[in-house]
Amino acid sequence: MDFTLTQLRAFLAVNKFSGFTAAADETGATQAALSYAVAGLEKSLNDKLLIRQPRLELTELGKIIIHKAQAIVEAADELERISKEFSANKQGSIRLAASTTVCAGLIPGLLNLWKQAFPEIFVTVLEAEDDEMPKWLSEGIVDAAILINPSSADSKAFVLAEDEYKAVIRRDHPLSEMKKITVDDLMIDPILISDTGCKTKVLSICREADPDFKPVQEIRELKTVLELVEAGIGVSIIPGLAEALVNEKLLLVSLEPTHVRTLVLTGPDNRRWAPAVGVLIEHLRVRN
Repeated sequence: MDFTLTQLRAFLAVNKFSGFTAAADETGATQAALSYAVAGLEKSLNDKLLIRQPRLELTELGKIIIHKAQAIVEAADELERISKEFSANKQGSIRLAASTTVCAGLIPGLLNLWKQAFPEIFVTVLEAEDDEMPKWLSEGIVDAAILINPSSADSKAFVLAEDEYKAVIRRDHPLSEMKKITVDDLMIDPILISDTGCKTKVLSICREADPDFKPVQEIRELKTVLELVEAGIGVSIIPGLAEALVNEKLLLVSLEPTHVRTLVLTGPDNRRWAPAVGVLIEHLRVRN
């Protein structure tokens, strides 16, 4: 059995409009084309579907398959609609917010991955503080964001990674030979903290070891913190993704116990997502 959608559409049209002439007028096809298509369908099914004379009506087989034919055509139309919608979603521009460390350690790989898969989707990255990103999402400043430890997330959101916090010290530091460092060990030196989105978590880590802990310095930029550590002013605790910002004079060492943050890629929770955001996330989900 070998029939086509064109043949099924012709059969349905002729039946719907009760004749080849009326069907031709309504569909824009010629009577000859419709007749040829229906005849081809009948040949494929090895039986007549229409009684042509004295008036057009369905044969017994025609009555049996008419609803099946309609279902097949409707399913094909739905597949075509989905395909067109998916193709349309694979283009356009989206704005993505991410923190400094995520921009340095994670974004380059994501952009390269997405560019290869979806060259017609252009992603603009906006660097933001952790507490700015939910507001930017809700206000429409960005279409998507990589949130840090969100209290809640859309069901369509995707967990990108678990990022481990680490101690950052000079390579000539006495603790540099250790595979893991406790916060108690780290507190032998002044601890410097970046006054960014990671501040709250880093303070929490330090206060687990010493409830009265207060940082010696709170510096706005993470880059400045790293420069001060390099200068021997103190040590710090930073996300592992910040390794991309650390030069050869510094060393990242795991903490004992381990502390992590969860990175979640999501769209806004107060409006419909930009279609391209869903495409990018679904691509990551399939690859995972």
